[in-house]
Amino acid sequence: YLKHTKKTFDTIVCFETIEHIRDYRKFLYLANKCLKKSGVFIVSTPNKLFSDIFAGDTFNEFHLKEFYTQEFIEIISQIFGVKPKAYYQRAINKNHLIWGAIQSLLFQNNQPISPRTAHHEGIYVILVVKKK
Repeated sequence: YLKHTKKTFDTIVCFETIEHIRDYRKFLYLANKCLKKSGVFIVSTPNKLFSDIFAGDTFNEFHLKEFYTQEFIEIISQIFGVKPKAYYQRAINKNHLIWGAIQSLLFQNNQPISPRTAHHEGIYVILVVKKK
């Protein structure tokens, strides 16, 4: 749809999808093109760090590309020309990654979305881009 539309949007949301898109860069360029000048793009994806730790590669055979947090921030910054705000869903203290991830995955208690910090990683990465 984004490829053929001439419309622009105030907000584009992409949750848990980008890892399934073969040409994810093209998708991101199209999303940027279709955002209004003051538009907001919100995108989330699983954090590749946890796939590496627990699966050695990926949990999901249908993921074509998984992203590490910093890698994802850099790609989005490059394409949108602005650094996104980064958040974590299921944030885990870096000193307890394995145990924290196991607890989070097993018990799935209500965990708020929290801003990215140097002391945490998140099972899911959420980036919010606000164009200027």
